[in-house]
Amino acid sequence: YSKVDFVVGVEIIAPNGAVFLKDERFAVHKGQFKGKGIIMANKVLDMEFEPNDPVGAYKIKATIIDNIAKKRVSGSTNLTIKP
Repeated sequence: YSKVDFVVGVEIIAPNGAVFLKDERFAVHKGQFKGKGIIMANKVLDMEFEPNDPVGAYKIKATIIDNIAKKRVSGSTNLTIKP
């Protein structure tokens, strides 16, 4: 068994630059892992948009922090809402 301890943070920025969502502890995993391979942060991000939400490109950013290795990695993508 190996120890695991990581946190996944999520931030969504609206087209107008406002923070649409920010959750620094969106998914947390701490415990033991048997074997080798990849551990999935088994969490789903459900998003609903209302008619009055800004149209345009929303930036979705995820940051994974490995508390054991003391490493951090981030990635982002855009989601475009059209009228």
